[in-house]
Amino acid sequence: RLPMKILLTVIVSLVYTCSLSRSQLCKVHVILLGATGDLAKRYLWSAIFDNFVEQLRSDGYGCELISVTAASREPHSKGDDILAALESTLQCPEGVESTEQCSMLKMHFSELVSYHRLKHEDDYLLLSDKLHAMDENCADCIIGKLFYLSVPPHAYSGIAMNIHTYLRPKDAPGWIRVLFEKPFGSDIDSAMALHNEIGQYLNEDEIYRIDHYLGKSGVKQILQFRHLNKQILGGLWNKEHISHIEVATKERLDCSGRTKFYNQYGIIRDVFQNHLTEMLSLVAMDLPTDINDEDECKIKFLSTLFPPRLHSAVLGQYESYISHLEADGVQQNAQNISRTPTYACVVLFSSAPKWRGVPFILTSGKNLGIKSSYIRVVFKSSLVSPQHSTCCPEIVFVIQDNLFEAPGILVTEYFSDLIYSEQWNRHIIDTMDFTCNNHFYLSVASVTNNAYTDLLASALLGDKNKFVSTERLFVLWKIWSPLLEEIELTNPQIQYYSEGTLELLNYKRIGPKLHLLQSFSELERVLSFDVLAERSEVISDALQSDVIIGNRFELADKLTLLVRQLSSQAAENSVPFHMALPGGRSADLFYHNLVLEQSNFPWDLVHVWQVDERCVPYLSPHSNLHNIDLKLLQLVPVPRANIHPIIDHHGNCHDAVSKYESDLHAESLDLIVLGLGKDGHIASLFSSVQCNDSDVLMCHVNLPESYPVHVKERITLTFDAILKGKVVVVLAVDDSKCDVIKMLLSGSGSHLPATKLLHQRNVIWYINKKCIHV
Repeated sequence: RLPMKILLTVIVSLVYTCSLSRSQLCKVHVILLGATGDLAKRYLWSAIFDNFVEQLRSDGYGCELISVTAASREPHSKGDDILAALESTLQCPEGVESTEQCSMLKMHFSELVSYHRLKHEDDYLLLSDKLHAMDENCADCIIGKLFYLSVPPHAYSGIAMNIHTYLRPKDAPGWIRVLFEKPFGSDIDSAMALHNEIGQYLNEDEIYRIDHYLGKSGVKQILQFRHLNKQILGGLWNKEHISHIEVATKERLDCSGRTKFYNQYGIIRDVFQNHLTEMLSLVAMDLPTDINDEDECKIKFLSTLFPPRLHSAVLGQYESYISHLEADGVQQNAQNISRTPTYACVVLFSSAPKWRGVPFILTSGKNLGIKSSYIRVVFKSSLVSPQHSTCCPEIVFVIQDNLFEAPGILVTEYFSDLIYSEQWNRHIIDTMDFTCNNHFYLSVASVTNNAYTDLLASALLGDKNKFVSTERLFVLWKIWSPLLEEIELTNPQIQYYSEGTLELLNYKRIGPKLHLLQSFSELERVLSFDVLAERSEVISDALQSDVIIGNRFELADKLTLLVRQLSSQAAENSVPFHMALPGGRSADLFYHNLVLEQSNFPWDLVHVWQVDERCVPYLSPHSNLHNIDLKLLQLVPVPRANIHPIIDHHGNCHDAVSKYESDLHAESLDLIVLGLGKDGHIASLFSSVQCNDSDVLMCHVNLPESYPVHVKERITLTFDAILKGKVVVVLAVDDSKCDVIKMLLSGSGSHLPATKLLHQRNVIWYINKKCIHV
C-alpha cells in the first residue's frame, strides 16, 4: 500500500492535471501589487489561495491560474521573506479533509508564486517578458492578467499607465482586469480627476473598484431576504410604516499604526462614503427584477439622497488619537492639532416619495469598545396594537457581531412568519440591546465566505455586479463631498471620547439636525441668532448696503433663517408671504435647507414667483422653473396654486410680460432672491439689456447671438420691480464671483448691471468670505 503522503500527492496531481486539460483555453496570471502590505497579509493571500483551491476541486471553475506574482517596490530580499513565510500563514478553506491534503495544496500553490519588484518602468517590461515566456507553450490560449492594486491611491495612475504600456495583450487574445482598493478619490472632484487619468489607459470594462463589504455574506443576504419576502414586506417598506433606518459599523480597534492614512481621510471618507451608504442602498432601493439591474436601482435611490449638512452630523475623536499620531511619526504642533473625526453620526433624508421624511441614521467609529455592523429597520408602533406589544416591530440585518458566530437576521415577534433561505438556521434569543422587552427570532447563515475570496472570484469570472461602477462612485461622492467641504471650511465641534465615556456621544435629533446632549442648552441661542449680527461694517460702507459674509454653507444657513423670520412674521399676521426665486445654482444650498427644514415654514401662506425665465419648454434643462421645481417646489408642501410661473409649460413668451406684470401689480414681493452672475448681471439683466422704462416691472429680453449664453430670449424682472421688493438678497456665494465683487468694492465696476443694487438699504449682499480681504 502506498504511504498516505505519496497517495495524497498523486491525487492532488491528478486533480491538477485534469484541471489543466479542462481549462486549457483560458489561463490567468494574478499580479498582486502591494503584496508585502498589511491588507495582503491579512486577507488577499488567503483570497487568492482559496480561489486556487476552488479551481482544483470545482469542475469548469473559470480560467486556470498559472502564476501569481507578488509585487511591491521593495527589493527582492524583502519579497523572498514574504514568500518564505507564505505556506505557514495560509489556511486551507472548509472542505479540505486533512492536514496532509492542505499541506500539498499549499505546496502546489507556492510553486505558482514568485516575487517581482515593480518600482521603475523597466521592472514592468521585465515582468511582461517573464509572463510572456510562460505563455509561449499555449499559442491558442486566451491569456488573462488580473492586477490587484493594494497600494496608495496616488500610485494608481502611474501603475495603470505601465500596465497599459507593457502588460496589455498585444498579438495573442487576452484580457486585463485591474482591481482598485478604496479610497478612489477624496471628494467628487478628485474622484473624477482620478477616473479621467486612469481612463487614458484602461477601458471601463477593465476597471474593478472594490468595496469589500459588498462581498460579505451578511450584506449579500439583504436582497435575497427582501426578494423572498417581497409579498409580505412590499406594502410595508415605505414612509407610511417605517419609523427610521439605522446603519452602523462600530469598531473596537483604534487607529494606532495607520494614522498616517487615517489622518488624511477620516471616518467620513473611510466608511460613510462607501460601506454605510452602499448598505443603506441595499435596504432602501427598489428591488431589482434582474441581477444586472442592481447598479441601476442603487444609483436611482442614491440620487434621491440630500447631501447632509454639518448640522446633520455629530463628530467625535477618541482621546488618545493625538498620541497615536505622534507614535506613528505624524508631526503635530499647537497651531495644527488634528481634528480628524474618528467617530461620526449623520442623518440623511431622501426626496423619493416612498421615503420622504424617514431619517436614515448612519453611525461609525473607532475605539467604541464593540465590534458590530448592522442595519436596523424600525417600524412604526402603529403597525401593532398596544395589546399585542409595546415595542416597535424591527428587522435587523446583522453583518457581523461578536455575539453571533455568523451573519444573521433578527426579527421581532410581529415578523416571526417571514421566509428564509434553507441555508439559514433559526432560533429564538433573549432581549437585545436594540429594543425594549421583546423576543427576537434569529436566523443565522450556516455557510459564510471570505469577502475578498468572493470578490476575487467574481473578478476572475469578469462579473462586475459586486464592484462599484463609475456612475455610482460619482453619485456617492456627490452625497458626501459637501459635508467634507463644510467641515474643512469651518471649525466644527469635535466631541472627545473614550471607551468609558461613550455617553458623551449621545445626541438629540430635531428634524434634520443632530445636537449633542452635552451642548443642547446652546440650542436656544442658535435658534434666536440675529441674521444681520455678523455683517461687516467696512464692506457695508463700501457697498452702501447690508452685507453678510461667510462660506457658502454659512450664507445658506443665514438666508434660511432670514426667510424663516420673515415668513413667521407673515404667519403671525395671517397674511401671505411672497418671494421671488432664481433658477440658477447660487440658491441650491438655500433650497436644500428649505426642504430639510420644511416643517419650520408656513407653506400654505407662501407664494413663489420667479425673478426671470428663459423662453424654453418646462422640461428643458435650461428652464428656471423646472430647476426650482426639482430642487424645492416638488419637495415641500406649497400649494400648486401658490406657484406663479412666468411662462406656460410650452415655453411661449408671447404676452408673458403683460400677464405677469398685471399679477405682480396686485401683490407686493416680501423677498426677492437674486444670483450674481460672473459678468455682473442680475436676473436676466445683462449689460446689453435695455429695460429702463420707469414703472415697468417685467422686460422681454433678446440677447445678441454673440452673447455667451445658451438661451437668448428671456423674460425678467426689471430693476424697478426689484427695488420695490421689501427685502432683496444678492447671492455671491462661490468664489467664481470674487472678481465681480472686487470690481464693485473698488469702484471699477460702474458698467456692471449689479451696481444698480448698490446704495440700496433694502438690499442685503451675501458674499463668500474668500472674496473679501478686510
